[in-house]
Amino acid sequence: MIEENEDFIVIRAGCGNPCWVGILLPLKKNLSTAIIHEYIGYDLRMGYIAYQSKSDDIEVMNLWTKKKAIF
Repeated sequence: MIEENEDFIVIRAGCGNPCWVGILLPLKKNLSTAIIHEYIGYDLRMGYIAYQSKSDDIEVMNLWTKKKAIF
């Protein structure tokens, strides 16, 4: 476990060199699990996680609503 708050537990696992995956496990029934490969960073207090999309853009996902912004 890396971090937790009242909504999520964050687990980071290696999947090869230099690969990793972030698993965000919900602690409330109205939230869903998020599995993000090679995330760039996250902010549990604000509820966001950033990662590179398949099209090489940066996506920021709201962990509560699952809405995404692409940059």
